Amino acid sequence: MKIAVFYPAGSTAWSITKGVCSAFSRMGHEVTDCGDSYTGELSHDLIFVSGPEYLWKKLRSMYSLWDEIRAPKVGWLHETVEREDYGTNPVAVDGKLPISEIKKLTSYLFTPAIQDQKYELTFLPFGVDTKMFHPTQKEHDFGSIYTGSLYKARRNFLEKYPEVRTLAGYREYSTVEEYAEAISRASVVLNLPSLSAASNTRTFEVLASKTALITSAMYFPDSLFKHGEHLLYYQDSPASAFSELNPTIAERLAQQGYEEVIKRHTIEHRLHEILRLINRPLRKFSRKT
Repeated sequence: MKIAVFYPAGSTAWSITKGVCSAFSRMGHEVTDCGDSYTGELSHDLIFVSGPEYLWKKLRSMYSLWDEIRAPKVGWLHETVEREDYGTNPVAVDGKLPISEIKKLTSYLFTPAIQDQKYELTFLPFGVDTKMFHPTQKEHDFGSIYTGSLYKARRNFLEKYPEVRTLAGYREYSTVEEYAEAISRASVVLNLPSLSAASNTRTFEVLASKTALITSAMYFPDSLFKHGEHLLYYQDSPASAFSELNPTIAERLAQQGYEEVIKRHTIEHRLHEILRLINRPLRKFSRKT
């Protein structure tokens, strides 16, 4: 199939943006990497919009006849419908995610948060591009690390639990390649709490790197992974989870988490599931005439 993939520029979530383009190509499809600025003709068999909550206004501005394009359109949210910062977040409208407008943009809309099914969305957790995120040689001097944007809620978390700074060191990266290498070389990665209670991409990326992961339980109300088997969860301070670790346990968690991700949670798994759910995985879609 010919597939056009749109996604917000500047997004750091590689696996669900450029990773989607790479995976569709590996699956044998002809992909147009549209980013958020492609204005060419959309004579494609499928239009895939990753992060439609960031793009719905812009796409309608660029394509005044968007609704008349006959190719099926798939949307995959990056955020949850409910978030504590929508009062100030520019993606929101009047303090809420404009879910009705986002639904109108695409024929099919998927969410990474199981609780968002109450909005008549299809649950589809994120996956990982294993060509970008994969195991490398561990470097013990990396130790335990945490990454990601330190916005106000996370700074408050670090102030509330200052022990985190002694349990893991913060690292910043300028490229996705540097980030992928770091989480693969680390012995343990700590996921700080997020504003969106959803299966965030870092979880899958760390496990695909065969690295032990400690993550907030709020990410997985759907229990995609098991505590003590694939990773360790924490409710409040992550100190209790760190106390459960020793090198042997960390290595076991890393191995079992890696095996689970490779078996069930690659980006190819997700894209095959999307094509199955829209019920046309093999034959051509009708194109706009």
